[in-house]
Amino acid sequence: MGKKIFAVFLLILAFVLGYFIFTSDKIQEEKIGAVFFGVDGYHEEKAAKELISKLETIDFSVSDAHERINDAYEKKYGSTTLETLNFFGIINEKNIYEIINKYPQIGGFVPFNLFVYKSKDENTTWVARLDPYLMADIVGMQDKELREKFASSFKPLDKLIKETVAPTKEKKISYKALSSEPMMLFEFEIDPNVNLEDFSTEFQERFEELFEEREYIVAGFKNMKETFDDMGLEHEFDAYWTYSLCHFGISNYVFNRIPEAGVFAPCSIFMYIKKGERTIHVGMPKLQNWADVIGLNDKEMLDKMEKIELEVIETFKMLGKQKETVKKQAETAKKPQEQPISQNGVNAYFAAKKLAHNTVIDNLKKEGFEILGEHTVADDKKLKVILFTSNALKLASSSDLKGFASAMRVIINENENENEIRITNPHYFLKAFLQKNYSSELAKNIETKLQNAFGKLEKSNDYLDEDKLEDYHFMVGMPYYEDMIVLSEQESATLLKKAKENAKEKLVFELKLTEKSTLLGVALDNEKFVKKIGEQNAILLPYLVLIENNKAYMLHPKYYIALSYPLLSMTEFMTIASVPGNIENSLKKIFR
Repeated sequence: MGKKIFAVFLLILAFVLGYFIFTSDKIQEEKIGAVFFGVDGYHEEKAAKELISKLETIDFSVSDAHERINDAYEKKYGSTTLETLNFFGIINEKNIYEIINKYPQIGGFVPFNLFVYKSKDENTTWVARLDPYLMADIVGMQDKELREKFASSFKPLDKLIKETVAPTKEKKISYKALSSEPMMLFEFEIDPNVNLEDFSTEFQERFEELFEEREYIVAGFKNMKETFDDMGLEHEFDAYWTYSLCHFGISNYVFNRIPEAGVFAPCSIFMYIKKGERTIHVGMPKLQNWADVIGLNDKEMLDKMEKIELEVIETFKMLGKQKETVKKQAETAKKPQEQPISQNGVNAYFAAKKLAHNTVIDNLKKEGFEILGEHTVADDKKLKVILFTSNALKLASSSDLKGFASAMRVIINENENENEIRITNPHYFLKAFLQKNYSSELAKNIETKLQNAFGKLEKSNDYLDEDKLEDYHFMVGMPYYEDMIVLSEQESATLLKKAKENAKEKLVFELKLTEKSTLLGVALDNEKFVKKIGEQNAILLPYLVLIENNKAYMLHPKYYIALSYPLLSMTEFMTIASVPGNIENSLKKIFR
């Protein structure tokens, strides 16, 4: 009897063990890598516009938007299998804040990609995202409570997708396991005698230069330290920023063959310096994760991805070498593209026959303009901006937060191959800055005076449609005119005193507009970015600061640079991804 009972016990034990072994294997096989929500037909408007516009209702924001990449593939490579391809870098800043101090490597998915696409040979528009537990596994997040908090933020996202897109199908990509080291991590020591802000700016510039030389596209930039500072949240970092990076050629090769792989792109790279440390930590998820999760088995594709990963590693290593080893880009002026002005287009600039510096000033004065100041751009003695105003301009700019409209500009490029001067078009900038207060009569009057001063005025190729100027923003998630940055908040007299004392020779001009508002022109710490995106529009410098009602304001650089360079593509804009933050830091210094 005892033997029978023992035999039954063994049988039950074997069954139980077998069950757990089987279910364990099954669970391993059914790890979710990504979720895809599909709706029958072509629904780009609903999936890539309406959905994105609602993200703020669930505490998500769009860090970077890249719409219809398929058009760029077709233009550059001649064809594409994709009818639409869109990447939206999104982030829940409150949720990330709870995680980032303990697991700073979460920056490998800050932001993460909300992916919208449709293949030409499939009648389904897909909205996709990576699984939060997969992201947590890749970055080594083991804390169960934080894992659940991270995952919980995706529930409202999925709910919003379902409500907005109304998917008719859903699919999940499963995987068995990740590689033993799914992240690539680097550390670089910082010279104890170097200022951290200066180091950060130089490190960013070197990073961008190195990867651009290797034909990578900087597809996004996010300064998490500044984000948390603005939110009034305590954190552990002296610096923390992330880049989104993409190799256009490889992405074209992979996504046209396996579009699902786009859910991993672009790759997020984090860089941070902890308080009290002199080490910068750099890292990103490996491309091997793509193969592990998506199940890529095409040898040629895997070889290309391995080559790219090795190149990325080598490039990171170069960041730790001396600056002399970095190949410098030629600082040649980027010429504007030829672009016909549409019937409703307003050109940003006028071009006139080249005149001597003193002649430009004399001619402006003869037409009743007041010279505010002169600025040598990027320490280039051949590149000078002259700023001017008039009583009519000052009067029109005297209402709340419109003072930026009071300063007009002319740039003289004294290089031998330049045969024209460039002047800001009052119709363009007054429409953008004054908005509903814009007066076409005032703009026309200024244009007439400019014609008298400089002769025949030719329209530049840089333009925007007139109906876009008043409420201009570059694209979804980018700032408007009113999204100004407050540099400091103190008594106006104190702000002005600090600006004069701290800016010193960088203060190009001071213009009192009213009893409560003063406009300043300030040179930046580093203005070399105009050499990269086109010195013909370096006319946007010096940067303007408006002191009004006990606050110091600056136009958001993502607004002002885009407005000043209307021909700039998103890809070109991202070659200066760190510049907006560096401009803000440069101007904040004068109020400390």
